[in-house]
Amino acid sequence: MRMINYIGLDVHKKSIVMALSKEPGRADLIGEYQNNDKGVKTLIKKLNQFSETHELMICYEAGPCGYALMRILVNHGYSCEIAAPSLIPMQVGNKIKTDKRDAMKLARLYRAGELTFIMVPDDKREAVRDLVRSREDVMLDLKKAKQRLNHFLIRHGFHYSGTNWTYGHFKWINQLDLGDSYLNKTLYYYHNEIEFLTMQLNDMDREIEEIGATDEYRGKVRTLCAFRGVGILTAMVIISEVIDFTRFRNPKELMAYLGIVPSEYSSGGAVKKGAITKCGNKRVRRVLIEAAHHYRHKPIVSTKMKSDLEKVKPELQQAPIKALNRLHHRYYHLLLKGKNTQITVVAIARELLGFLWHNMIILETQETGRC
Repeated sequence: MRMINYIGLDVHKKSIVMALSKEPGRADLIGEYQNNDKGVKTLIKKLNQFSETHELMICYEAGPCGYALMRILVNHGYSCEIAAPSLIPMQVGNKIKTDKRDAMKLARLYRAGELTFIMVPDDKREAVRDLVRSREDVMLDLKKAKQRLNHFLIRHGFHYSGTNWTYGHFKWINQLDLGDSYLNKTLYYYHNEIEFLTMQLNDMDREIEEIGATDEYRGKVRTLCAFRGVGILTAMVIISEVIDFTRFRNPKELMAYLGIVPSEYSSGGAVKKGAITKCGNKRVRRVLIEAAHHYRHKPIVSTKMKSDLEKVKPELQQAPIKALNRLHHRYYHLLLKGKNTQITVVAIARELLGFLWHNMIILETQETGRC
């Protein structure tokens, strides 16, 4: 059996720095390569030299450069993993940070087993995830565009007495005459931007819903939509970000992964818990909290929920109904104990995640045939 050498790569837009660890606690700098076709080919030639005598284990941090380099290395027969940057051990007293030191640090920690690696989606799943994420970007742009128009009108003394961004509000905006050609043009540009982003957002919603209706996603989307507060778009955010629920042995691991568990600072006999860690996926955390707000309403199985339950298998129907009753009573139990609404909603979102994990584990286990 050949010995294993561990390689750390510090990957940036223009350069790749490589370091190699041959023994515990030590790493040697190999070289720096340009992050382009020519540079990557040179790097692979160097790896081929090392692979003649040793088995190679390669890793680099997740970052803006994505997974392109990892896929190139995997296609050349190498094992390459992506480390979670937020979980890499840090030396508080070490105030010097360079690309070379980062590469050597990765190689040492990889050999020591101190790195936590992320799950990398395949090309198709990553494309779907990018589409779902881009919808959030458009939604934020639309929100900012509406704020700009609203502030513009208020600044010039125009106030709408009703609810903003309703049909009546848009009709009022269309009939406005600000008394100056330049102001009217400014109003037109602001309004036109809102209309364009609204159409773009609607097109993206239709596209994502069509993806959710495909064979690959239909079963998962229906399983999640059986729960109150979870729609198709929310389900697609959860599915595209979590990717595989079976990689979490229990719901607590998934809760920690999404940063929805309380932080803790305990020493000696003192136990002190604080706000949630927020160290995980912010997109899933956001949609879970939005869904949790729905459990303040009476636990009645609506016509829509009944229709959604009929679309899933019998073994997946019990958890949504149990969650409907438990989370509603839990919501008001926490409020009556004196918890504020924000803390209560986060607690409900955490418990809802446990129910979602339970049903998705059943579904994915059936689909893959795993026990």
